Amino acid sequence: DAVIDEVLRNGDADIGRDYVDTIREVAAGYAADIMRKLREHEYDPQTMRLWIVGGGGCLLRHFGAYDRDRVNFIDNIHANAEGYELLAERRLKREGAAG
Repeated sequence: DAVIDEVLRNGDADIGRDYVDTIREVAAGYAADIMRKLREHEYDPQTMRLWIVGGGGCLLRHFGAYDRDRVNFIDNIHANAEGYELLAERRLKREGAAG
């Protein structure tokens, strides 16, 4: 598992090329499925920018097919939590519950 994680996170590992190639091939297929599902949900790379937040970003960064000028990766591992915290604070202020 650790070697597979290394390939997924970094795009490579210190193992035989055949193994790396197999892992990369499976990862590329998975990344293609993710992009296909986004398009099914009306993501249009010609008219929208894509912001990828979270741990899966490394998978798409290394193995996805996308326009590098239209996709941004947020590498901050706390970004999701910070975003939800900000939304909660705004809601509390709007409802008059926070100072």
